[in-house]
Amino acid sequence: MRKLNYLSLLNNLANNINKICKVVIKNWEEKMSNRRNHKLALTGILFTSIFISALFFWDFVFAQIPQEIFLQARVTKKDKTALAGPHEFTFRLYSTAEGGTALWSEKQSITPDEMGIISCYLGSATGFPDTLDFNSGYHLSIEVDGEGEMSPRLKIASSAHSLNSYRLGGIESNKYMRSDIAQTMSGPFTLTSYFMQNYTGIDHDAINITYAPTVASTGDAINITAGANVAGSVVKISHDGTGDFIDARAGGSSRFKVDINGNLDVRSIHYEWPSLQGGANTVLTNDGSGNLTWSSVATGSSRWSELNNPSASLSLSMGSYTTTFTYGSSTGASNLFTFTDSPSNSGTGYLLNIATATGSTLNPIHIRSAGTEAIAILYTGNVGIGTTSPSEKLDILGNLKVSGTASVNVLNMNSTKVINL
Repeated sequence: MRKLNYLSLLNNLANNINKICKVVIKNWEEKMSNRRNHKLALTGILFTSIFISALFFWDFVFAQIPQEIFLQARVTKKDKTALAGPHEFTFRLYSTAEGGTALWSEKQSITPDEMGIISCYLGSATGFPDTLDFNSGYHLSIEVDGEGEMSPRLKIASSAHSLNSYRLGGIESNKYMRSDIAQTMSGPFTLTSYFMQNYTGIDHDAINITYAPTVASTGDAINITAGANVAGSVVKISHDGTGDFIDARAGGSSRFKVDINGNLDVRSIHYEWPSLQGGANTVLTNDGSGNLTWSSVATGSSRWSELNNPSASLSLSMGSYTTTFTYGSSTGASNLFTFTDSPSNSGTGYLLNIATATGSTLNPIHIRSAGTEAIAILYTGNVGIGTTSPSEKLDILGNLKVSGTASVNVLNMNSTKVINL
């Protein structure tokens, strides 16, 4: 019912305007009696009709604005009789009421009706140029059969500016971004609200951004900044298909990829991640084909076997931390530590070198055997066997047995004074 009410309203409005225009025609004819052979009798209805048409079709269809202006006018002879038969009409648009250069012109062959009324569409023979944006005032001149322009020119009323619907603020409609067709945008695009893109068409990118500055640029192709009140994800990707989530490329080659299962490709090397979290004291191991699994360090193979063929010296700087090696309970005849060298080694260094810094009071070596003191070397250089506080260069707590030759300059004995040689 809404459309029918609009239609009835518009028809009544048009009838009232036609009645008013008849009075305008009569008054204008009296003023124009001394003009040329032909005279223009009606223009007011022209531009009002455009406005009515725009309202009429708005409620029924939202289509492209037609680039034509409907003209209806009455042309008579000097004796006020209607002009009959076909005639060549030349229409021109100027930016001034007098003089100047025509901004647009066209010719049409029109046959007036019995009252001398002509009806036509300006722009149907020669389209309006893009430079006519109808944001400025224009004046229309009419010439019949090449006998010169009628005077005065007719100023286009504001209602004719409905043609400017093709433009917004003087900018053509094709300069704006649309969501229903493929478009190429140049210049910055600032979005102050939310953006929603629904794409259900054929095989094509939903969003395709090409960033190609003409000069060296440190700008980002995409820069997303989230405010302090953002509690959700800055970037959230939902995927119900079978393709990859992310495929970052450089020079046409993939550098970083995340597939639909969350597995990674780094520099075109694929890694299959475990589906479950690893337990405590586990490490992630690779089978050589990119299949990653969690392995327990305690139950795994000997990790020392991995330290083969080093390419540089090994240096451990422990700071104030301590290091403890615990010998396992099932070692059999194996040694916890073995220091050896290659056959016929010609080196002049020490296989094991333990040195404290100058001025240090740290004792370099302490060895206990089955809970019993065995050997202690103090920072003074005194060596104790069976004691941790040797008072001489060699201090032995217990019996001393010498097999072979012993050279002694001074021999201090205890109260028992027993020497077994």
